[in-house]
Amino acid sequence: MKTKIQKAFTLIELMIVVAIVGILAAVALPAYSDYSTRAKLSEALALAGGVKASVSEVYSATGSLPTDNETALVQDAGNYATSQIKTITVGTGGVITVDLEAFGAVAEGDDIILTPTLSTAGIISWACTSNVAANIRPSSCSAVTTTSSG
Repeated sequence: MKTKIQKAFTLIELMIVVAIVGILAAVALPAYSDYSTRAKLSEALALAGGVKASVSEVYSATGSLPTDNETALVQDAGNYATSQIKTITVGTGGVITVDLEAFGAVAEGDDIILTPTLSTAGIISWACTSNVAANIRPSSCSAVTTTSSG
């Protein structure tokens, strides 16, 4: 009696493999989308980091926080425009507002606000708040405060 040796996958086995690949893709694509949006937001925060440094330097030199981009010695708000950022504005009390463009899960009008708080020792603590959804907000903005000496 001869036994037949199987040389290929059966249709059922191929369908199972296709179903597994489909399930993995359905799980991976939304996670990747959130990841890429978070990366773009981190890029926006990195650009705002330069403005934070300038605000800290102005405070160190003058003893008061700047009230606009000019007194903060940074570019005009619109000069920071990228595919993720509309403007970066320094406001009263050194508050930095990053107005975001709509991309990914970020909606028109979403922003990131960096608020300085002064300690008696001359140290500036930065609080990051945002109306961007918590699941895509960068971890560097999820923290309550970051500090820098001023």
